[in-house]
Amino acid sequence: MAESEEDERPAYHHKVSLRIWHPAIDPVEITAVLGPTPGRAWRAGEPRTNPKGDPLKGNWKEPIGLRT
Repeated sequence: MAESEEDERPAYHHKVSLRIWHPAIDPVEITAVLGPTPGRAWRAGEPRTNPKGDPLKGNWKEPIGLRT
């Protein structure tokens, strides 16, 4: 493919989300195995927060959550 043809291709951006639930494993252990640092991680019973870290009412009910 000629260089000018490559310049005409649209730029694509992708976002991939991975969410993991587990009844007992520590989110730190999951991160150590998978590699990428999650954007958010929590364990059941911890105080809930929004994505910015501001407190919400209640505690997390889900066993464990990781969001990249």
